[in-house]
Amino acid sequence: LGRTLLLACLWAARCASRDGRFLLEARSQNTAALALYQSCGLSVGGRRPKYYRDPCDDALLLAVDFGPSTLRTLEVMVEQHRHHDAIRACSTVIRGGGQGARSGQEFGDGAGGGMLLGSL
Repeated sequence: LGRTLLLACLWAARCASRDGRFLLEARSQNTAALALYQSCGLSVGGRRPKYYRDPCDDALLLAVDFGPSTLRTLEVMVEQHRHHDAIRACSTVIRGGGQGARSGQEFGDGAGGGMLLGSL
């Protein structure tokens, strides 16, 4: 489910991003999430020391630039995913024509990290 949702966000952000980037943050100790993000092309670009409490942890800032090779890789990942139709449909809802997320809108649960669509 996590990979499907992440790919849907990336698929939506590739069109919505003003600067051609997708940004995301995660707890530095959340190795499962970091492995997922990195397997989808995101890389660590910064750190916010002691950003989280209970337990204290740094936030890692991850990003992917939507250059031509990244877009081709994303297209292949989406097409090969068994729920590729759902990813495309979900990304339409995320872009949402005023009803869904807007570029630059942040999402998260406040505990494990958030997601920022588009650019800062």
